[in-house]
Amino acid sequence: MKTARNVQALKSQHRRRFTLEPPMLQSGQEIPSRVSTPMRADPPHLVLQRELARRQTQVAGTSRVAAPPVGSVPGTDAGAYAIRNRITGRVYVSGDLDAQAGLDYDRAALKSKQHRNAALQADWDWFGEENFTFDVLGRIEPRADGNNHGKLLQLVEVWREELGSYGNTGYNSRVTVPF
Repeated sequence: MKTARNVQALKSQHRRRFTLEPPMLQSGQEIPSRVSTPMRADPPHLVLQRELARRQTQVAGTSRVAAPPVGSVPGTDAGAYAIRNRITGRVYVSGDLDAQAGLDYDRAALKSKQHRNAALQADWDWFGEENFTFDVLGRIEPRADGNNHGKLLQLVEVWREELGSYGNTGYNSRVTVPF
């Protein structure tokens, strides 16, 4: 037999069961973090600059004996590259001071499920490695002072526009980087 009191008790139990409320904390107690390291919310252009600088120091610290690829400009390996999904036609365009090393780095990150582009990683996991192609799109001429970042960023942007790697046709997101 349902009485008003029983109905009220059932509603209260239902509310407690399906309402997400934060746990009550004692004074001075910190909120537990699920992330082991603090997350930084840097603007995208700073992230890109740090990544290019990190890769430049990596390339400078390694000695390469292999001959440059056919058609490349002697003395430089900096360039833009693309990762294409053969099934959907979407494309990811990026650049590196060593384009082939950048491709190898992205392929290894995809294989280990740690790529920085979540949409590309999800498609890689779904469609498999055999449905992706890796291509070097273009290279830049080296500058005398060795500072190729500006030219590289411009080359990458040109290829992103050319291939339509933004929005639904690609994996890149629009980030403006000051030159």
